Amino acid sequence: MSWSLPAVKPMVVELELSHGPDGGGKLSERIDVQMHTVLDRPERFEPTVTKFRHERRYCVRCKKTVRAPRAPAEPPHDNFEIRVFSRIAEWKTQLGMPFTNIHDLHAGVFPIEIRDSTLPGRAGRVGRWLLPVHRRLLEAVKAAAGKHADETTWPVSGRNGWAWQSATEEISVFRARSRGSQDASPTSARGDRGSPKSGN
Repeated sequence: MSWSLPAVKPMVVELELSHGPDGGGKLSERIDVQMHTVLDRPERFEPTVTKFRHERRYCVRCKKTVRAPRAPAEPPHDNFEIRVFSRIAEWKTQLGMPFTNIHDLHAGVFPIEIRDSTLPGRAGRVGRWLLPVHRRLLEAVKAAAGKHADETTWPVSGRNGWAWQSATEEISVFRARSRGSQDASPTSARGDRGSPKSGN
């Protein structure tokens, strides 16, 4: 395991199966339960642990073992909530901090031990998690009758860069780049293909 579990009492979420995939299929008795442990870092700096217990059964019609689907609050394919790594991604992309320094700083501030060798992949995963949300926000801004566009200086990898913003009264979407360019604007045709930074 690339991280250590803090000494806190976990919350347990039971995920059960009522039918096979695609709305049908008789199921056997419970085969076992698969555990997915997720670590989060609330704003009060005290970590919380949630154990998602996925029931597994055998589907007679499908002739295979099926597992209870992921809970809405359960992160896909990881043991950390996005808040744990959003700060790490910010330190890397904006301040340009080496991952070794990020590891030491994070361990000193938050009681969560994470191996520094796993940080690059997990920091990049934050962008992939947020990309669908960023695209939905971007489409909403494009479809709005009135919108505002602006640019400002923004740190990128520890150096001065630019952030291009497009916003409505309720949504603000922006994209950070090392150089200022109209192509970097979130609502420009060429700007749509970059990495997201968005807020609402």
